[in-house]
Amino acid sequence: MNVQDLLKRYGLNSRTSLYKRLNYLEMELAKNTDDKRFATPGQLKLLDQLHDHIKAGGSMATFALPSQVDVVSAESE
Repeated sequence: MNVQDLLKRYGLNSRTSLYKRLNYLEMELAKNTDDKRFATPGQLKLLDQLHDHIKAGGSMATFALPSQVDVVSAESE
């Protein structure tokens, strides 16, 4: 999905707003053969999760990045 479509998808008015989210998520959009930036399906999934979190009243600071989530395994007895 290209930058213009991402702006529409998330209701953002500026590229700066989009790039703030991308920087927070530590991601860089890929480039196509025309040197245009676009989000991959994996990036889109994470951007959607962040957007849903923000819409629900959360902030970027309270959004758990995938690398920040601790996995706890239950040991069977």
